[in-house]
Amino acid sequence: MHTSERTGRSLQICHVLRYSPFWVTLKQVLDSGVLGEIVTVEHRENVAYWHMAHSFVRGHWRRESVSSPMILAKCCHDMDILYWNLPGRCERLSSVGSLLHFRAESVGPEIPLRCTDGCPIEQECLFSAIGVYLDYRPFHHLRAETAPEGINIHRPMTWPFLALTQDPTYENRLEALKSGPWGRCVYHCDNDVVDHQLVAMQWSSGASVALVMHGHSDEEHRSMRYDGTRATLRARFGSPSEITIHHHGGSVEEVPIPDSGSGHGGGDVGIMADFIAVLRGERQALTSARESLESHLMSFAAEQARLSGTVVDMEEFRSQAAPSTQAGRP
Repeated sequence: MHTSERTGRSLQICHVLRYSPFWVTLKQVLDSGVLGEIVTVEHRENVAYWHMAHSFVRGHWRRESVSSPMILAKCCHDMDILYWNLPGRCERLSSVGSLLHFRAESVGPEIPLRCTDGCPIEQECLFSAIGVYLDYRPFHHLRAETAPEGINIHRPMTWPFLALTQDPTYENRLEALKSGPWGRCVYHCDNDVVDHQLVAMQWSSGASVALVMHGHSDEEHRSMRYDGTRATLRARFGSPSEITIHHHGGSVEEVPIPDSGSGHGGGDVGIMADFIAVLRGERQALTSARESLESHLMSFAAEQARLSGTVVDMEEFRSQAAPSTQAGRP
């Protein structure tokens, strides 16, 4: 970061949500002042049950020692959004959470190490690797395409199937389940990151903020509520996305959201378009590495608070974690 600032080079962290039409619209509503002074914020990162198992139990982000705490891996985007949306920055925070469900103690001794080894509860298990990666049980759109006309999708060229193999035929996926990490029973993995965590934050503006992250949602989406002195905003980022303003006094306003497309609600395309425009000198970057640093510091501080059972003073944490760096705004 220091080098990029000294040399005038562009360094951007891929906080793609800032570039999604949904989040841009939400930011515009908050900046308009229609809610009045923001008093409380509730922000939820609802990770779908199968996504939790794929990425944070079987997958690359299952162990803190080889990746990061889950609050950073999954919620640095959410921390960045909160930092972007609210004036000032976090003054202090506390956190609780644990690995509650995905442990050997959650099942009996008869459950094998792999889903392909004749598991007696495979058909009823929500996390069955056979059900997720071969039968598409959580993916209704794939099942709908395969069932009516009898068409079998041999190569679902998309995530999460491409994580198993670059040529995701049925045979290759089955082999990956038999020999690789994706076929392991979720109760017999070497995972140690949390499956739920809550972070309570006090903002310098006076607002109180609660972030909830968990991996037991029926569907993948983020939901949020901003309570101000003049109105309450309720919003959902998923399928579908929606933003509504509930004015004090009774009227309700639905906020139109531009078409977003796929890839983090259009954020993937948006950040690439912005980055190219910045390199061409057509505009200033929407955010900077220095701004992005703050969300990472907040995430690491949240994990420290969770492990220590203490309230972390963010000014002190910033000075200790990055003594030569003052992240973001005062």
